[in-house]
Amino acid sequence: MKIIPALLAVLGIALGAAAQTNSYVPKGTDMRIVEGKMYNRVLSTNWVTLPAAGATLEVVDVVSGGVVVKTTANSGEEMIIKHYPEEKKLAKGKTITTSFRAMPVTAAKYGEQTVATYDCGLPNTAENRKTLTNGPIHAAQ
Repeated sequence: MKIIPALLAVLGIALGAAAQTNSYVPKGTDMRIVEGKMYNRVLSTNWVTLPAAGATLEVVDVVSGGVVVKTTANSGEEMIIKHYPEEKKLAKGKTITTSFRAMPVTAAKYGEQTVATYDCGLPNTAENRKTLTNGPIHAAQ
């Protein structure tokens, strides 16, 4: 008789664990295209949050390849941010304090130095999906 309550307890625990699944529901805006591949910027471990906790990013320059910023962390390291969503609102001297997600990509030249480069990705739109280099959308074209 003790077996039935034990089985019911195990079943209850199993059902409770199944009910506590991740409640995240992907949205189209979570998907971004970087270098021809689509990523979920929320779930992908390839992406990082910038600026780092407790730091800010100061805009050094706005160039054709993105925004050159200097972080208040890491000894004032300069980096390039490509496809920053509010890039058109930025100007030299502005400070970015709001965190955003970006993916580290191949370092780029800025002036005489090579700097770390991060890409916020292109929005998931029909036009931008034409840039995909993999997957069924590319194969269907």
